[in-house]
Amino acid sequence: MGLLDAILGRKERSSIEFVMASATAQATMKNIALDTCVNYIARTFSKAIFVKKDKNQKSVFDEDHYLLNSRPNPNQTAAEFWAQAVSKLIRDSELLIVAYQRGLFIADSFVKNESLMGDTFSSVAIRSENLPRVFTKSEVVYLKNENRALDNFFDSLWSDYASIMGASVGAQIRSGQVRALWSVSTSKLDEEERKSQKRLRENIVEEIKKSPVVLIPKKKDKDYEEVSNKQNTGKVSNIDDISKTKKFYIDDVSNILGIPNGLIYGDVADNQKNYAIFIEAVIEPIAGKLIDGLNHIVYSKSEIIAGHTVKMLGVRRRDMFELSSNIDKLISSGTVTRNEVREELGRSAVEGGDRFLITKNYEFEDGKKKGGEE
Repeated sequence: MGLLDAILGRKERSSIEFVMASATAQATMKNIALDTCVNYIARTFSKAIFVKKDKNQKSVFDEDHYLLNSRPNPNQTAAEFWAQAVSKLIRDSELLIVAYQRGLFIADSFVKNESLMGDTFSSVAIRSENLPRVFTKSEVVYLKNENRALDNFFDSLWSDYASIMGASVGAQIRSGQVRALWSVSTSKLDEEERKSQKRLRENIVEEIKKSPVVLIPKKKDKDYEEVSNKQNTGKVSNIDDISKTKKFYIDDVSNILGIPNGLIYGDVADNQKNYAIFIEAVIEPIAGKLIDGLNHIVYSKSEIIAGHTVKMLGVRRRDMFELSSNIDKLISSGTVTRNEVREELGRSAVEGGDRFLITKNYEFEDGKKKGGEE
């Protein structure tokens, strides 16, 4: 089960460049649309903050916290690591994170050995290096994210879109194209010469498709006449059609992945609402799988039962000024502590912030205290 190359850092090319290469047009358009959408999800995860909680829900700052939030391995920062991890999960439908030599690494390829007593993973390759051991479930985070709709979409529609794209680019190339009439002999041709003329015509057709200047044979001797495609002068450039076709790709992929289209294009209308939908529909399902996997390599079974857990913060946009009224109600009612609110806002804990603060006007439902109670 080889994994695809990581998409981060890939160079982008213009629409004209990749469509001109007919052999790779479909793959390039597919990757640009997929890269655009997957990179948006990956960038969101790159802002994630992972917090370890003990059984009393107190934050724990130890080596695991450093690995999850600063430098998982000698070659990557936490932001780079989690962006690559999510990209691989979506593009390859599976992800293997290995705890190896006091670090976390993303496997390029591996073999999953299924067993009722617990799956194992062998032939694990990281940065072209094969690790000489077999890993158990407690040593890895293995996630699977099957998306049949995305696979079926690629299989059925990429060829159709490539044809549309090719037609748009072909029209753009022919717009304003310079053509010329070139004189040839009109004497009677034998069989070999007719075949030669046929090959010549075929070559000319191919040249018209891709070249700005084309010479075309003409029967009359000593004539050379240039024929420009003047009928398209003043019309809107077909580059607009190319841009629209490219947008079709991105729209379809973003819809399948659950990303509101407006977020991809930076629309400001309903931005906060769309972002909330994106977090709930796309980020939280992936985060849930990831947290479940991390819990089992960070904590033992007994610790998880006791209440130890890992939380992911930092991906939601929080404006503490807009939320100030709600924050006051949560704290004054004794629902949460100040440090719990600060954690949700992505801020560090403060001394004494774990105590509950309750306003004095709260009382029991019967309106009075029983005798002797304080």
